[in-house]
Amino acid sequence: MKKLIILGALGLLAPLMSVGQSTFGPGTITTSLTQSGSPHNFADQSWNPAISVGGVYVQQGGQICQPCHTPHNAKTGAALLIPLWNHTATTGLGYNMYTKFGAASELQGVLAPNGLSLMCLSCHDGSVALGSFGGLTGATFIGAGYTWYSSGTAANAGALLSKDLRNDHPISISMNATSTSRPLSGFASSYTSPGVYTSTGKALSTWLDNATIPGQGLVQCTSCHGPHSNKVGYQLKQSNQGSAICITCHAK
Repeated sequence: MKKLIILGALGLLAPLMSVGQSTFGPGTITTSLTQSGSPHNFADQSWNPAISVGGVYVQQGGQICQPCHTPHNAKTGAALLIPLWNHTATTGLGYNMYTKFGAASELQGVLAPNGLSLMCLSCHDGSVALGSFGGLTGATFIGAGYTWYSSGTAANAGALLSKDLRNDHPISISMNATSTSRPLSGFASSYTSPGVYTSTGKALSTWLDNATIPGQGLVQCTSCHGPHSNKVGYQLKQSNQGSAICITCHAK
């Protein structure tokens, strides 16, 4: 109980901290990407203009969905992990993975990110231009002075992860019932009051990549973040009040 109270206090303080906490900002709180100011609404970005070739528009400009998805001629291969993928993917090479995750055996031999995380890292590791979608090659990369939507908020404060992931939560690792995590058969829970967490009825396995594989599910960027909704800020899948996201997976 003491641990839960401490974690709860840390969760309440997290938005006030600048050290170890993303300073990128939560963006406009909304469940719809069509609302301006949502972090994944790219309609007013300088790298997302109308582009014509020989008088024929190959990009209509102000796209919201197409920087990631397309209805036709989607990319194949690993990108099939996400339906109708349209953005140039990162190579997945040259990453420094998390190295302090308990015992060395806990690393599970993960030397590079995989699965759904590769789609997120296509923009967030800074190796692929933001406008590289639909067969186009962009020139603007996240970070390096790039600013986010009309507010001019600097995106490199928290959105640029780089290929050095040693200071980020481990990804592409297997979460299983034999670790210090909760069983995959369990349910996600939300903070109710200090030290109290209530089951949401959301299966924990749905937060994981490849969770249909018996006995395992991979922790990816999408385990905590959802690309299509910013209803609680920072693209989180649920509020982290009282460290609710941490407690959902970690048995403390």
